[in-house]
Amino acid sequence: MNDEDDDTGDDDLLLPYSDFRRFRRAHKYFEDKFINNPFGYPCSVCDRLWFQQDLKPAVSPSQYFGTLVTSVGDICFAECKRPNGQIILIVAVYISPNSNIPDIIRFLHKSLLPYTPVGGSELGTGEDKIPIILSGDFNVRFDCPESQPLTDFLRQKFNLTMNNNPTIPTTRSGTTIDAIFTRYLNNVQSQNYISYFSYHKPIITVVPIEPQNPEAQIQEISL
Repeated sequence: MNDEDDDTGDDDLLLPYSDFRRFRRAHKYFEDKFINNPFGYPCSVCDRLWFQQDLKPAVSPSQYFGTLVTSVGDICFAECKRPNGQIILIVAVYISPNSNIPDIIRFLHKSLLPYTPVGGSELGTGEDKIPIILSGDFNVRFDCPESQPLTDFLRQKFNLTMNNNPTIPTTRSGTTIDAIFTRYLNNVQSQNYISYFSYHKPIITVVPIEPQNPEAQIQEISL
């Protein structure tokens, strides 16, 4: 036995894709579990992580992105450029339980100020004209009047309107605390999706994107 055979370092577990293919049984197992699974679908991120050394840059890099973590909540946003050249701001938010409405409003206002008419005017770069999809767990009862100041703020300051039906529960307990807000996008559809394991019910949102070529088919993206 030589030194190479005796090597039991962690690097032995990181096989490149070319070497992994030699192990056909393992490769077949991966295909059955991930690619040919009728209850799932292949994920490019999982695929690249599986093969470790096959990492590639994102297909549609974001133009601008950022995150903010506070005691009120967490927010993550990115300006994403679609194949037709349109830029959409995608925002994901989580608001901590028992946060009061004024604090939530200040948190969102501070985080997304450049995308208000006042902020866009100060910067002079047109962020206030960019379409937005704001989604997440707000931990606010949108099915109750208490949420009215928050929805009014989003509409007045950002021109954002709620896209999912607040009377349809998004949790197993029958409350609506998750929401999708959009602006400057047409024919956006948001509907609840079945959930077997999560306390929250996923909201599937479909956004038609008009192609550069008017004769081409309309592309849809799901969030």
